[in-house]
Amino acid sequence: MKKKLFLRLCLMMSAILALSSCIHDEVYSSSDPSSTEYTNKTLWKQDEKYIKNVMAVYLENEKEIRKSNGVPFWDYATTINRFDESFLMVPVVENKRVVSVLQVPRKGNNIHFHYSRVGEQISFFQGLIFAKHKKEVFSENDSTARSIICTTQIFAVWLPDDESNPDPESGAGTWGTQSIVVCRELLEDCVGIIDEFGQCSGGGGDPPGFPYPGEGAEPPKLPNPKDPCAKMKAQATNTKYTNKITYLEGKVYDSEEFGFRVGNHNDAGYEEVFPTSKSSQINFEILNNTFGYMHTHYEGLIPMFSPGDINTFIKLLKNAQNNGIPLSMVFMTLVNPDGTIYQLRGDNIDIANLSVYPTNIIENIVNNTYKNDYEMGKANQSPEYYQTQFLKFMRDLMPINGAKLYSVDGDGKAKEIYLQGNNRKTSDCPK
Repeated sequence: MKKKLFLRLCLMMSAILALSSCIHDEVYSSSDPSSTEYTNKTLWKQDEKYIKNVMAVYLENEKEIRKSNGVPFWDYATTINRFDESFLMVPVVENKRVVSVLQVPRKGNNIHFHYSRVGEQISFFQGLIFAKHKKEVFSENDSTARSIICTTQIFAVWLPDDESNPDPESGAGTWGTQSIVVCRELLEDCVGIIDEFGQCSGGGGDPPGFPYPGEGAEPPKLPNPKDPCAKMKAQATNTKYTNKITYLEGKVYDSEEFGFRVGNHNDAGYEEVFPTSKSSQINFEILNNTFGYMHTHYEGLIPMFSPGDINTFIKLLKNAQNNGIPLSMVFMTLVNPDGTIYQLRGDNIDIANLSVYPTNIIENIVNNTYKNDYEMGKANQSPEYYQTQFLKFMRDLMPINGAKLYSVDGDGKAKEIYLQGNNRKTSDCPK
């Protein structure tokens, strides 16, 4: 069973934080978690109207919705600092263990129920419900959080050095942080449990979802997109571009990245860029008139766009908007040792809903999720494997609505690679 749903990026934050707020010393309450009465037991203010409305819909339709063992602990539901009746996450508990997380996005007049089993989410709620000593944590400076789309909730759990004296007021120990970060909302062709491999195994609520109690409005419809294939066809006949591809193909067996910045920088339009002296990878600088980036991955790197590459693509798009460059010109090309050539493009992207991710989040958090949770770190896999896993990752965690992935063969013929549900599909560009 397939339907559209929202999937939010939820990751552990690794940053320098200032600990503040009062310590919560209460032990998890044994009150009936299935009660129809809602009491906010989290550390933060919540959109209680949305939680209560969603809870009412769930209780009325539980037989159809429920696809996981355990009981939703509604008192610990969080709307992640959102108060527009749009999204919540609620832990599902069995035998005092969080076994999954029920995510409920709203689209227009309907809400959709979706189970996920992401390790960071489960750890977050496990600590939130069952840790004896905990306190909210605030960032010293939240301007970084506002510079990106992400909304963050963080709390600290007391980790005593000696279990015989677990009180933070008298015993030794440290505060360990748990966090949940919501960065984007995205429609996806699955309702149900998403396992650790990103596979959908069913869920509750046939399209178009369950009616939401109250008024709602459908999001505005975007105009029909332009045809990126036409742009790629023109590239295939541009000798300046194809010569650069040939050059990069000869560099994929070096021990560092090579690349070109593309724009109106000089008569040729292509400017070679190099790794920094302390790295084998390019620290790509975008100029006001930059609209493209071509680069290699050498042996040992994953033969697909990295999270850092996606972040650079976002920067290119925002740079284009800020400098009057048509979005149809923006692209990123990757040349790999396994012979694959990929390109990211998108002409009808909503720039207002895109933000650049902080470098420390990419390096310390997102890269690990990319390599481990989405298994992009597996060596010697087929191009089809990397394409599928990359599209799932980008869809789930770093979505760019309107962006498309293309592969290009030795003759310059391109085809779009996309997901239908969780299945990889291709569509050849017209000749």
